[in-house]
Amino acid sequence: MAIRAEPIRVEQGPPPRRPRRSPWTWRIVAAAGLGLACLAIALYMWVPALSPLHYGGDPGGTILSSLRSQVTTALPSDAKVTSTSATEPKWLASGCDGSSGWTVPRFNLVFTSQEVPAVVIEGIDRSLQANGWIQFDGHGYGGIDQIWTRGSSSVATMTLASRQPGLPSGTWRLGGYLPPRGQLVQTC
Repeated sequence: MAIRAEPIRVEQGPPPRRPRRSPWTWRIVAAAGLGLACLAIALYMWVPALSPLHYGGDPGGTILSSLRSQVTTALPSDAKVTSTSATEPKWLASGCDGSSGWTVPRFNLVFTSQEVPAVVIEGIDRSLQANGWIQFDGHGYGGIDQIWTRGSSSVATMTLASRQPGLPSGTWRLGGYLPPRGQLVQTC
């Protein structure tokens, strides 16, 4: 004889209720969280030492692109470029004087030309002056043949050199830098 077992039915009541919190509790928590988030973002953006986001420098590379264009269009027609170097501005949290700011964007190239030095210098001078550069005497200083500046800032500088150590005869170095957008840092 088999024993038949009936399933046991246990009636359960409604699920236990959590105690209700006041609607003000959630509002206070949300307001405090939002306030702390806003404060953290403001400090992050405002205090340079905390923020990696520094607006300025060379947004979109426009300053470096302009500098590159001015240098390359100033070259003599027979110039053969042997090397180039470009440096984008970088944010320094502490310069020589302890302040923060941007370094300058730089562009340099080394080229050779069969032209006599006077023709090379005169052609580059004419091209740079057409772009707003002003000739500044730099003869003999550190192997530099000529220096140009632009505007009232001594930060905008272009140099042409042929007598620097390591440059073979007939080889020239032309390059310069322009001020960044934003605060300029004093580098050592």
